[in-house]
Parts: sequence; C-alpha cells; structure tokens
Amino acid sequence: MSLKMKTEKIKGFVHDFQTVMGNEIRAGRKNLRRHLRHVFEGRDRKIWRPENFTRNPIFTLHGYLQGEAALMDLEDFLDEKGFNVDNTPYPFYRDLRFVEDRLTQRIIRAHEITGRRADIIGHSTGAMIAVALARRVPEHVDKVISMAIPENGSEFAIPVWFLQSGRQLLPWNNYVKKLVKGLFPEEVNLFIIHGSCDPLITHKFSLYPRGAKNIHRIMVKSLGHLGLIEAEIFPLIYDILSGRFKGGNEVFEYDPWPERDGCPVTQRAGWEVAGGG
Repeated sequence: MSLKMKTEKIKGFVHDFQTVMGNEIRAGRKNLRRHLRHVFEGRDRKIWRPENFTRNPIFTLHGYLQGEAALMDLEDFLDEKGFNVDNTPYPFYRDLRFVEDRLTQRIIRAHEITGRRADIIGHSTGAMIAVALARRVPEHVDKVISMAIPENGSEFAIPVWFLQSGRQLLPWNNYVKKLVKGLFPEEVNLFIIHGSCDPLITHKFSLYPRGAKNIHRIMVKSLGHLGLIEAEIFPLIYDILSGRFKGGNEVFEYDPWPERDGCPVTQRAGWEVAGGG
C-alpha cells in the first residue's frame, strides 16, 4: 500500500470517528434532556388498546444507569404506528436474575391477555436481559431486537462492581458465560444491531455462531452506543416489527441517513450486505 493510500485511509478513519463521536454527543444530550423532562414534567403511562391486539405486545428495556425516559421517543413512535408498547423501567441495580423473574411474569401475562407472543426491544444491558428472557420462555416470545448488546460482557462495568448487576456484566462472570453458552431458541427471531463505531462494545456479532436462520445481524453506519436509541433507527425497528426486513445469514448494513444519496428514509426499500459479513 502506497503512502498516499495509507494517508487517505487514516483520514477516512479520523473522519468516521469524528462523525460517530459527534452523533454520540448529540444523542447523549438528547437522552439527558429526556430524563430531565421526565423527572420534572412526569408522564402518564400509556394503556394497551384492545383494538390493537392484532399485533404483538412490545416490551422495551433500557440500558444500564438509565430509566424509561431513554426509550420514550421510541415508545411514542411505535405508539403512533399502532403498536402496544410496555416501556416500564426495571431496577438495573438489582440482581439481573431477579429482574428476569419479574419481567418473565409480565411477558407471560401479556401472552395470556392478548393471545400473541411478545416482541422485546432491549438496549445495552436491556438487550442482554431480552436475550435471557427469550431463552427462558421462548414459547411466549416472537422477536428480540438487541441494540448495542455487550455480547461477552463489558470491562466498563468495573466502576460499578459493588453492585450485583455490575459484577454480572463483567466478562468473566457466570451470568455472561451462561448467556453466551448454548444455542438460541429456534422459534424466536433475534435481530442483533450494532453501531459501526461503539467504544463500549469490544466484541460484535459474536454472541451466537453464524448460519442460524433465526439470527440476523445489522450494522448501522455512523452511530455508536447511545445513537442506537435515537430517531435515526426508528424506521429500521419498524421494518423489523412489521416484517419488512427478513434478514439472513449475512451482516446487513443500514444507513440511517439515506437522504444523503437522494433517497428519503420513508422511501427506503433496499438493504446492503456489509463486506466481509
């Protein structure tokens, strides 16, 4: 490789990194404003509408050190699309097995009420719990959308090691080892979504072996960790929930800003297979 090509490659990497970090800062500010607005203004909990029981009930699980406010914009988006969303917070500081026990009962109850299996959307730690729930009660779960899941745990949990859940997130903890051990239930579709440059995730698309027909992997351009809970990927989530995105064995690449190429998000029809997937 010539010096000129190496220089251009480095410039491209720096540009991409700056773009992702800019998007992360913007997402962090929006996330903070959502939490502050939730604290000072409050929020009425949405009630499931019986007329929409023709669609699967949806459970959203926020990430670590977060609350339900993190996914309020996603909740509003899906509510406008006619989905039934349960965006109830969970105690991230508790033993994650205790959290699983509580959520399992809610998922089973939702299946009993609606007659339909649930879809679970989780971000970061919430994604780990979503995967664990699907493995616990696969007969009650239809789809899991995992966003920025720390697939092999995360060393970034070391500062909160004094909490039970913090220790469970460490790579060498039995909770993580149990999560990645074995196969994912064949009757549940798992969609694993990662940002192209996520500083908090050291391993991507390593959760389960390639080739399973029910596991689909998606890389989102120019986004990191917090960017995956912002409006740029809401059309992607809608495509998955409505069955427009079928997935496959490859790693698919999703561009949240296709209008840059003259194609508005609302008219997006195609998907690209990422090179080397």
